[in-house]
Amino acid sequence: MESNVLTYKDWYSINEAHSNTIIFCAGLESRKDLDEQKEIIKTATGKLIQEFAYDDQYNLLSAVRRNPDYPVILFSAGCQWASKVASLVNDERLVYIIEPYAVNYYGTASKAVRDAVEVKGVPARNVMASYDKSRGHEVVEGHSDTPSGLGHFDALAAAGKKYIKGYAPGSYGGTIDDDSNPRKYKNF
Repeated sequence: MESNVLTYKDWYSINEAHSNTIIFCAGLESRKDLDEQKEIIKTATGKLIQEFAYDDQYNLLSAVRRNPDYPVILFSAGCQWASKVASLVNDERLVYIIEPYAVNYYGTASKAVRDAVEVKGVPARNVMASYDKSRGHEVVEGHSDTPSGLGHFDALAAAGKKYIKGYAPGSYGGTIDDDSNPRKYKNF
């Protein structure tokens, strides 16, 4: 197993000690506003959500600075802060990057996600990407695949179920699609 794999005991201790709260940075609000995106992740995880718009860098980073042990979920356009968030958390294994808008390999979000994984230590499997560059395809090697057939916002719910609700991320050493995963989700 990798050294950056969180054990169930670690995950349980973190959850018990940190008031059941997730810091969430949403994507663009053209199709679903901040409250709608927050509700998706809240429903999927059953946790309290401290939400921030994708363009609210100051307040997002301030919240992470104040709560460096909270899990952080960055979604779509919000993934542009991946590198900065990874620099502020106490445990990079609690940073989740969901379908980053990574159309341009040299763009802000692409560089931030690669830096968070390759330099700052966020596990590549904590990046969930789909089949298309606008949904994170090929941004980093070793990412987790969005389950097939899911839309962009469905991927946010799937990520909440995969990473936060019910089990420690990476505790089985595979991705959501790995048959060795004892909690493989087949129906979302």
